[in-house]
Amino acid sequence: MFDDTHLVNNDGVCNYNSNAPASWQLDSREEAVRAIYRFCASVAALPEPILICGETGTGKDVVAREIHRISGLPGEFVALNVGGLDDQLLSDTLFGHRKGAFTGAGDQRSGLVSEAAEGTLFLDEIGDLDAAGQIKLLRLVENKEYYPLGSDTPEVCHARIILATNQDLNDLIRKRSFRSDFYYRISTYEVQLLPLRNRPLDIIPLFTQFASRAANRFGVTLELEESALTPLLKYQYPGNIRELRSIAHRCVHFTRSVGVSTITPEIIEKVLASYRGTRANLTPARSDETIQFPSTLPELRTWIDALITEALRRSGDTISVAARSIGLSPQALHQRLQRRRDNEQ
Repeated sequence: MFDDTHLVNNDGVCNYNSNAPASWQLDSREEAVRAIYRFCASVAALPEPILICGETGTGKDVVAREIHRISGLPGEFVALNVGGLDDQLLSDTLFGHRKGAFTGAGDQRSGLVSEAAEGTLFLDEIGDLDAAGQIKLLRLVENKEYYPLGSDTPEVCHARIILATNQDLNDLIRKRSFRSDFYYRISTYEVQLLPLRNRPLDIIPLFTQFASRAANRFGVTLELEESALTPLLKYQYPGNIRELRSIAHRCVHFTRSVGVSTITPEIIEKVLASYRGTRANLTPARSDETIQFPSTLPELRTWIDALITEALRRSGDTISVAARSIGLSPQALHQRLQRRRDNEQ
């Protein structure tokens, strides 16, 4: 099933051209980043799982999709954010169920493992899995078998598995919240993505691409002043590429709203200031306090995204804790995060 002959030439050298990936977001000017992508290409067709680590917003999903593309697998790329899923929901979503397996299970249903047959199953936020979930995935990876809910007969997993996390799994192991045997089984091929602040040569090309695509959707043509690049390079991007994309979109929107055709340093500084202000004003207020808003109010969706991002940061990216801190159930927060990822694709 996993044929890697198309990835190497007669001399055994990897054929993958990192300068021409399917996703332009993987086109990097940083040699360290290109080396990471070359490594991904070299293991893309192997049957072993791949573990992708990196901060929130560094593009783990994009890299996973690129690995699937160059693997040549004929099946689909199927993704699931497992963070915050309880034991039954995780099992039902991944493995499916038989009729009558639980209350409300009126019909038999296949899970995502079955949907990903001959393709790639991408499991994100594995650092948020509880002990029961880790055991289930360990068995899936180790034995390539699983049991649908309500069934005593194992089914074979024909999917290649890629896993991802924005947490330090070694630290979680030391804290006894992540199984070491699970980590050792999934980390044979581990990929550590760099944060955007460590990729300065990529900031301007990525911003330009994001801004250009946003302008095209609005049906406008905008220019970028060269002097506007300085504040972009000085910013730290705690939200990484995801935050850069949002900044670019807001710059385009703001430029249109004031009736000009050039993104100036002043516009970029104003947008960056609103991001700094949003994060600074996310500290929870006491009941007798009033939240201080920045002078320029961002869109409601931006506030919600910022609130969720901050809640995840404060909780160490633990969905259950983050959800409780902002009055959501883990399932509701998981659904919001999944919708956000879908919108970013």
